[in-house]
Amino acid sequence: RHLFNAPAVIYLTVERKVSPWMIYDMGAFSQSILLAAANEQVDTIPAYETAKYPDAVRKAIGIPENELLIGGIAMGYRSEGMINAFHSQRSSVASFLTIKH
Repeated sequence: RHLFNAPAVIYLTVERKVSPWMIYDMGAFSQSILLAAANEQVDTIPAYETAKYPDAVRKAIGIPENELLIGGIAMGYRSEGMINAFHSQRSSVASFLTIKH
């Protein structure tokens, strides 16, 4: 509802007619945005919640019908708010990554 209290959100869209591989490309592009923001000390949250209601987002910011909403990235400077103290548990890398030599 409040988009993590972020002062800005980047929405990523592509034309509906493009190759399904464009979704992969947008993922790589998103990662570049996250890295560039981190380089400027701007925190980011790429989250489903930012695009959970694509029709509402489309209407609010004027995304044309010929474009598909891929996702959103909330951005802002870190605050001392409680949400920033939360750290979710993560699986160990070894539990999902196998490297074969």
